[in-house]
Amino acid sequence: MKNFVATRHQRGMAIFLGVDLLLFLGLFASYLNLRSQAHQWPGAFHFASGLVAFAITLFALSGSFAMFYAVRYQVSAGYEIAMRLVVATIAVLGTVLILLGMEWVRLYFISDVTFTANPWGVPAFSWSYYGLTGFYAVHVLALLIYLSVVAAKIKTSDAGSGALFVHFTNLVWLILLFGVYFASADLQGL
Repeated sequence: MKNFVATRHQRGMAIFLGVDLLLFLGLFASYLNLRSQAHQWPGAFHFASGLVAFAITLFALSGSFAMFYAVRYQVSAGYEIAMRLVVATIAVLGTVLILLGMEWVRLYFISDVTFTANPWGVPAFSWSYYGLTGFYAVHVLALLIYLSVVAAKIKTSDAGSGALFVHFTNLVWLILLFGVYFASADLQGL
C-alpha cells in the first residue's frame, strides 16, 4: 500500500476546514446555549421533514462516495471517470440544495417560522435553525462552484481537496441532522 502524501491543495483545504470547523462549533455551541435557556423547545419537524432530512442525508452521503472514487480514478489517470464522478457529486449536491430550500419554504411560508416569530413563541428556534442550515447551504453552494472548477480541469486539479470539502460539509450535515432535526422532532403523530 502506498504512503499517503497530502498535496499543497489538500493541506490548504485542511487549514481552511480547520478554521471553518471552529466557526461551526461556535455556531453550534450558541445553538445549544439558546436551546438550554429556552423553557420549551418546539417540536417543529414532523414526518415529512424527517423524510426530507433523510433524503438530504442519502444524497449528501452518495456525494461523499462519488468523490472518494473520483479521487481514486484521478490518481490512476482515469480522468474521464473521475470527471463524471465529480459531475455526479455536483448533481447530488444541487439536489441537496433544492431539498433544503424546499424545507425552508415549508417552514417560512406554510408553518410561519420567520426570523422574528414562530407559532411556538421561541424566536431562538428560528434564528438557530436558519443560521445553522444557512451555514450548511453556503458550504454546499461553495462546493458546487469549487467542484465545477475541479471537473473542468480534472487533469490538473486536485479532486482530493474537493473530497475533503465534501466530507467536511457532510459531517456538518450529520451533526445538524442529529442535533437539530432529530432533537426537534415531533413524533407524537406516528
